[in-house]
Amino acid sequence: MLSFSIGRYDILLSQEDILGEGSTGIGYGSDTIVSFHRLDDVEYLVAEHRYGIVTVKWTKDNKIFDMTSNLTVDESLSVAQSVGPYHI
Repeated sequence: MLSFSIGRYDILLSQEDILGEGSTGIGYGSDTIVSFHRLDDVEYLVAEHRYGIVTVKWTKDNKIFDMTSNLTVDESLSVAQSVGPYHI
């Protein structure tokens, strides 16, 4: 997990291993706008919440990523595209 703050921008990023098979689900309130974006063969789920909060979720290289920030959707997707898996 990484928490980053600079000026008026705050970013919280987490990464988890994908273990085996299964499914997952998430629910959002009626005031959340959800969209999907496919960039460079990766699909990103974007949730725009109230107060300018944006959540981006995606999988890449057998990892699940989750990023929450107060960036715009375009800025959030740009940051998400730049993230690579952290290996211990």
